[in-house]
Amino acid sequence: MPFIAWDQSGHIVQMNRAACEGTGQDQTKVIGAHLSVIFPDTPSKMVQARIQKLMKGENVVGVEIPFLKGDEERIGLWNAVMVNDVESHGRFCGAIWLDISERIRMENIVLESNMELQTALMRSNEARKQRVEFLAGMSHELRTPLSAIIGFSELMLDETHGDLTHEQKEFLKDIFKSGKALLSIINDMLDITKIQAGSLELSKIQISVNEEVMKVIKAMRDQYHHKGMELEVEIPDDLSDIEADPSRFRQMITNILDNSIKFTPQGGQIRISAENGTGQSLGKVLIHISDTGPGIPAQLKDAIFKEFIQLGDALTEKPKGTGLGLPLTRRLMELHEGEIGIESEEGKGTTITLEFPSLVPLETFAATDGERPVILVIDDNVQNQKLFSTVLNDAGYDVLIAQNGKEGVRKAISLKPFAILLDIMLPKMSGWDVLKVLKEHDTTSNIPVIIVSIVEDQEKGISLGAIDNFTKPIDRTKLLSRLAMLRPVLDGENLNVLVVDDDFSMVKLITEIMENEGHKVTGVFDGKSCIESVQNDPPDIILLDLMLPDISGFEVVSILKSDPDSRRIPIMVITGKDLTPEEVDKLNDDIISITLKEDFNQRGLLDELEFLCKVLKTQRRG
Repeated sequence: MPFIAWDQSGHIVQMNRAACEGTGQDQTKVIGAHLSVIFPDTPSKMVQARIQKLMKGENVVGVEIPFLKGDEERIGLWNAVMVNDVESHGRFCGAIWLDISERIRMENIVLESNMELQTALMRSNEARKQRVEFLAGMSHELRTPLSAIIGFSELMLDETHGDLTHEQKEFLKDIFKSGKALLSIINDMLDITKIQAGSLELSKIQISVNEEVMKVIKAMRDQYHHKGMELEVEIPDDLSDIEADPSRFRQMITNILDNSIKFTPQGGQIRISAENGTGQSLGKVLIHISDTGPGIPAQLKDAIFKEFIQLGDALTEKPKGTGLGLPLTRRLMELHEGEIGIESEEGKGTTITLEFPSLVPLETFAATDGERPVILVIDDNVQNQKLFSTVLNDAGYDVLIAQNGKEGVRKAISLKPFAILLDIMLPKMSGWDVLKVLKEHDTTSNIPVIIVSIVEDQEKGISLGAIDNFTKPIDRTKLLSRLAMLRPVLDGENLNVLVVDDDFSMVKLITEIMENEGHKVTGVFDGKSCIESVQNDPPDIILLDLMLPDISGFEVVSILKSDPDSRRIPIMVITGKDLTPEEVDKLNDDIISITLKEDFNQRGLLDELEFLCKVLKTQRRG
């Protein structure tokens, strides 16, 4: 350990060999020299103060002070004390130090490396963000004309404007099919990019595997019939439900089936089966999709899950598809906390298995007599549950209770009650989120929902699809009166609709669809015209695009909702813009639905309007 001592005048009186080697000094010459010979000439003010403190003999413990080793500046960790010399009755200073130059150098290298890594990560994240934004913008530009192509070809196939020849129908089918295929490619590319950027979010709810699979099969019937294929489905009645995003689940099944249909020869067989897992797969739901195609060589099994890898050359001597379907399915399964596996033997077909975590089946409920309407009460307060049960049972209803939001959604989907009483302040899932999910799900979208809560926000409840809003404590007579109004069948009524989109073809398409149903439609092409039209002739509903040439759709929503005269008008967003989670949150409180133009179809729009008719008619009766 280097040691050095000096007197009160700062001259060195002792210096051991380690100190001499550490400073590059000659031990025979350094004695008597001033201590400053081992310190730099021009240190910073802070370092100079530390050196002065050291030379004055003040106690120094664990202080970093630079020193010289020849001409090289080093860093030492110094400890110094003042010592009394008993014999001479004088005082001198003594110090030891540890050369930490290498440690400091390595720390600086690590620090610089971390800074470079952080900079690289920031650049990578920014590039990823820009890529997602670019693709989102491009998807808007591509989806808008595609929506018109798909929508008008579908409208013409309905022959609402005259009969078509067989040849014309076939041409239109090809246009419609090609448009849908192109849209699928655009969507897959955007989904892959969003997953890579960590910006794809799922809306998971309890779903029935059988119901969702049958929807896919119905949509793809023409594809496998065209090739003369047999499609066998074997899904047991006691299969557990799973928690999944319904649209993403159907997308995964579609991707796998699409591959099976493409690669299986004419007249082949496809089989879809499912089972509750056992053994190592206990607590899982397994979905198997098998085909009698050419099979996949062992050396290519890993490749099918890589983006843009096409196996057409290897399997059928003809490339097919984009190479995105299975890679996207694998990534979506990871987001669902599930797994995807493949078993295949060359020449004997392929089986792909999706493995989802299962949900515990709903508990068995007491059967009703089938004549009394069932009311689902979603409320975690025991006293409220008892109150509602008593009042509603006496009035001729059967009552089922859900303790929290997630349970409420599960029971609503499974049991399809006549009406739902919903509290907003719920554990696990807020009442607003429950209402959004119920409105978006096919099974529950038309079930009347009445909000009963201490939260008084009627506009928000109505905008999300509730038919009424009661503030606790409730008026028993008024509640029963509202439920009684729902008992008769509610007939539709014509609506005054305002369509806002800068794309003329989209306005024309929506106008055509709704006028065929007897609704009155006004079309405008920018935000300012929308606001003026609302002020002059308030519509029953507004269909709004977000990408407008003057002011954005977000600003239009904000302006309309801040005006007492227009704040209650329901707004449906139909846009080609791929919304970020922040943008969805920004809109959710003020609109009743968001539909991407890629998903736009006649039936969906008309179903939304039919539900709105019922809501408006019920409100007007009250």
